[in-house]
Amino acid sequence: MIQQSLDQIVVSDHSRSVAQGKGLNEADLGAQAEFIVITKDSEGKQFYSDVGPYQIDIEINGWPLTGSSWRVDVKPHQYKVVTSCGSRGKTGGKLKGPASIAKNEKTGNITVAEFDKKRFQVFDTDLNYLMTRKGVAGPQTENAVKIGPPWSVAFLRSSDMIVIHGDLFSRKMSLITNDGQFIKKFSGHVIDPGSLFVKN
Repeated sequence: MIQQSLDQIVVSDHSRSVAQGKGLNEADLGAQAEFIVITKDSEGKQFYSDVGPYQIDIEINGWPLTGSSWRVDVKPHQYKVVTSCGSRGKTGGKLKGPASIAKNEKTGNITVAEFDKKRFQVFDTDLNYLMTRKGVAGPQTENAVKIGPPWSVAFLRSSDMIVIHGDLFSRKMSLITNDGQFIKKFSGHVIDPGSLFVKN
């Protein structure tokens, strides 16, 4: 695969490129078979992130396929908005400074962490506003934790939340129940965490 540009030609390393897919191993007579060719550069990285014109050559037993080569214009992917919710504002259901979003797989509810308003807003699966959580999590005891500006939120299978919160350079990571009760904080091996992701 060759990409043409105004002042240079960039060629991927063909020895690192591979073909994958069911169509390489089996096919039904008279039916279309498909496979994917993954090109890689000289460093072994997948070579598909650059937009622009490409020239594609396909050979079979050393002979060019009929019609080869082709010119393909690679364009940036255009994402389509499926649905949206909220508008800019401070009241329940409106958003100001959303920093992170996570889905509770157990309840289906969606939680949005808002850094500017120091709160979490909860929406149902249809994106209808349900509630707001902010302030202190847990009873007013030594085990309570003040939830500072939230940076990131993720759910465990149990529906408990892991939250990164606090001011820049002094952020903490805490475990909180789905109804807002503080469980514990993680500090032993965490220094100013920024974001988190939980793989179920």
